[in-house]
Amino acid sequence: MFYREMSQSHNTHLNNELLLKNAPSIFAEQPFHDVSEKYGFIPTINVIDGLRDNGWFPVDATQKNVRLVEKENFTKHLVRFRRLNDDIQVGDSVVELVLTNSHDRTSGFILHAGIFRMACANGIVVADSTFQKVSVRHSQHSADRVIEGSYTIIDEVPKITSEIESMQNIELTRNEQMIFARTALDYMTPEPKKDAPQVLTADNSIIEQMLRPKRVADVGSDLWGTYNVIQEKCLRGGLRITKRNAKGQYRRTTTREVKSIDRSIKLNKALWDMATQMRSLKKEVA
Repeated sequence: MFYREMSQSHNTHLNNELLLKNAPSIFAEQPFHDVSEKYGFIPTINVIDGLRDNGWFPVDATQKNVRLVEKENFTKHLVRFRRLNDDIQVGDSVVELVLTNSHDRTSGFILHAGIFRMACANGIVVADSTFQKVSVRHSQHSADRVIEGSYTIIDEVPKITSEIESMQNIELTRNEQMIFARTALDYMTPEPKKDAPQVLTADNSIIEQMLRPKRVADVGSDLWGTYNVIQEKCLRGGLRITKRNAKGQYRRTTTREVKSIDRSIKLNKALWDMATQMRSLKKEVA
């Protein structure tokens, strides 16, 4: 694993000192040396300052760890923002803006809609099927376009709210919960490579762990609660499994937290899509 994640509490916004500690690449003063002359360099901190002026404050930051030390201050980073003065409430959650960018040519500015659920202090990224991400190429107008894009998230809040309320009103049978969890398990565990350790723990045992809530607030059978329990288990790890290696040796292990920025966003969006598809299927049957 070649990633690191350094997070702060979501209760207060991060000042520049904490942003620098969490994700130094935010403050790059020039792009990585091998980018094209056509590359329109705009430091991420300039965009952050613009978003602050428009009511969006950074509450979390992380960056991708790299093999090459020379790329550390230019690599991909992720910043979550919230409107602290007028939180956009969605039931037990608030809407966030999730910004990713890099200064090494691997990514432009991309805005995603996010949700922060108070009960579990867990961040969700909404799938493109509900909120189409906003992509902005590096140019002299990047900062203005990102700020404009931030307001499309506000415009989409009623749609996001409707999705969540709809999930809260749908009850799942135990079998339907297990189908959801199994689909998530299949997505997060691709086919093992040759000679990779063999997982011996039965799928049903893993699925039962995925559906076991960690707190009273998550006890229930509604789709929203089920989705949150599964999402937390997939992203935060903690599933206990037994593996056997090529030498026949047995080892008990625990799944790790997903710290890769790209994998976290991809998995988050896939799980959101699974939840909305389950909601649609339940509505068709009703």
